[in-house]
Amino acid sequence: MGRKIKWTLESVRLEAQKYSTRSEFSRGSPIAYQKACIKGWLDQLGLSMDRRIKWTLKAILAEAALYTSLKDFRKNSHSAFVVAHRNGWLDQLGLEKIIHIWTIDEVREIASGYTRKIDFMRDHRKAYQAAYRNGWINEIGLPTYAARNNEWTLDRVRTESKKYQGRGRFQMGSKSAYNAARRNGWLDELFPK
Repeated sequence: MGRKIKWTLESVRLEAQKYSTRSEFSRGSPIAYQKACIKGWLDQLGLSMDRRIKWTLKAILAEAALYTSLKDFRKNSHSAFVVAHRNGWLDQLGLEKIIHIWTIDEVREIASGYTRKIDFMRDHRKAYQAAYRNGWINEIGLPTYAARNNEWTLDRVRTESKKYQGRGRFQMGSKSAYNAARRNGWLDELFPK
């Protein structure tokens, strides 16, 4: 375990010298940056203010020329990457495609093998994240919570309830089956009073 650094004005200044802008400093050394913000030292560090760039195709092409892969471009010039992606310009940049850009059809195809979101998320985290980030979750064909609850038929609930002695244990051990029994009025049949 590394030793804890005591962030004084001098140690923060030394750390800040590794960066040319405040945003680079905040990304590269977030704890030192936070200390500088709290103590009001940012103006004393000599870092330039970040300028807002209007990302036109020409500006993005010039920025992308500084990188060899889309991964590096995305990591080091995220705002330009986002604009290029949103406008469909990534193919024009001439950068090696190391990252994967998900399409809804790809995500839908992967999701088609699942009946539960949790399984899809666990097995294909990147595809799930793309679906979530792009608002495709309801469009990719995974059943909704309400549809999954309808999977509990009386026979399935009866079989599940036999594993438990009493309503309380049934509720604790299998909430979804218990809730289906309660909603459908089956509890008195399964656990007569």
